[in-house]
Amino acid sequence: MANITIKDYQDWVKNNSKVKVAKEGEKLSAYDELENRSLYDQYVKEAEALSARREAENALQKQTETALRDNYIAQAQAEKKAQEAMKMQGITTGLSESSLIDLYARGAQARAGIIDSSNTAKKDIFSKYQDAIATSKRETNSSLAQIETKRDAYEKQNAVDQFNAALTGYEGDKIDFEDLKAAYEKFS
Repeated sequence: MANITIKDYQDWVKNNSKVKVAKEGEKLSAYDELENRSLYDQYVKEAEALSARREAENALQKQTETALRDNYIAQAQAEKKAQEAMKMQGITTGLSESSLIDLYARGAQARAGIIDSSNTAKKDIFSKYQDAIATSKRETNSSLAQIETKRDAYEKQNAVDQFNAALTGYEGDKIDFEDLKAAYEKFS
């Protein structure tokens, strides 16, 4: 299988509909940029997890194929040696039926064990992959929540600062209630 190609940040941003982009003539806010970076980090972690999964599956497939081939060779050699032993003892009728059945049964049992071990290993590989994906999503969601909390705190503090500036901007002792209400609504 081919290796996973991980896009660089700029290429990923251009080809991803989930990212936040600046409006024409404006700059992307620092919070939006942080959110994009968190999503990109998730993409990278998930791509690396998929790559690791594929590499592990390929290695396992090769090991399984080698083990099955070795088992076949060992079974063929055992059958040949048994026939040679029978000839050396002067028995010309060949292996007994029960000996052949026993030999084939042991070979089949060994193959079943190899396949069972391979299937168990495949499940472990997939489980680790799923854990990596879940961890990546959990970390990204946590990061996005922290960014959103910081953005909200900043915006609230900014609104309070602007409202206070509007209040201190009045001259004299009298503040028009309608002006005060309009300033409050503007910054809340």
